[in-house]
Amino acid sequence: MRHKYHINNLYADTPIYFGETRLWQIGRLYCKPSGGVVNHMQPEGLYELTVVTAGRGRIYSDDAFVNVRAGDIHLSLPKEFHEIVSEEEDPLNFDFFSFMTENESFRSALERITEENKDIGKRIFHSDSICDLVSRGIQEMNDGDKYSYEMMEGICCQIIISVIRSFEDRYHKDQQKLVTDADSLCYQVMGYIDSHIFSMRSLTEISDSMNYNYSYISNLFKKTTGQGLMDYYRGRRLDMAKRLLRESGRNVTQVADMLNYSSAYSFSRAFTAQYGISPKYYKKINCIDTPPNKDLKEI
Repeated sequence: MRHKYHINNLYADTPIYFGETRLWQIGRLYCKPSGGVVNHMQPEGLYELTVVTAGRGRIYSDDAFVNVRAGDIHLSLPKEFHEIVSEEEDPLNFDFFSFMTENESFRSALERITEENKDIGKRIFHSDSICDLVSRGIQEMNDGDKYSYEMMEGICCQIIISVIRSFEDRYHKDQQKLVTDADSLCYQVMGYIDSHIFSMRSLTEISDSMNYNYSYISNLFKKTTGQGLMDYYRGRRLDMAKRLLRESGRNVTQVADMLNYSSAYSFSRAFTAQYGISPKYYKKINCIDTPPNKDLKEI
């Protein structure tokens, strides 16, 4: 046994159709030390996402491998041999999503990605939105009820679009020179914050990612937008908190954890200062009526 906990919706020869997406597998795997997924070949047309949620390990593609850790997403390509091996000391946990698409535009974009990213090292990327979407898909497949088909059709479509965008955005960045225009740089800073709102722990990550001095970015952002960088980040984080409280079924403590507040108390204090109302009361008067999520702690 190479894993100790496995949620696996496996459809093998009879995938489930959600609109133009053929869903082959979606699930979650907690590896034993040195466990993982045995070597197998990806069928023609089949793409697979491995979303690492904890631990460390290696993902093999044919004769090459890449090291992965929590936060990494790996895209496996059709017709390649694929294997995952967990570290002994820090076992891997990961979500997975295997799919084909009959949408001509999506398929063409994925074929371009395949041709441009044969090197396994180029197929590691990061996306908070994809992590969240795959997790929501697992939840929906296990606990779904009325409108589950419609929900899964939307989730599958969003995942594929997010994958395509992630690779196309990176390609365009690789082709561009360093940004010198102040407005454009500030727009990139905003985009980075918005797309990493669940994983950011320090604003210095922005300067590290863009190869600029943090003080330079901070001063330029204030001068150009009239708003401090920390103020923008704080506002976007609290905007996301409002959405999660309204729509996700998560409680105040869970939302605080998702957005990396030091405690539920510090989150409540920041929320109340911003909106003049406690997050608990905001949720009470605004929450969409959804059934409780029994597996919420795992997500």
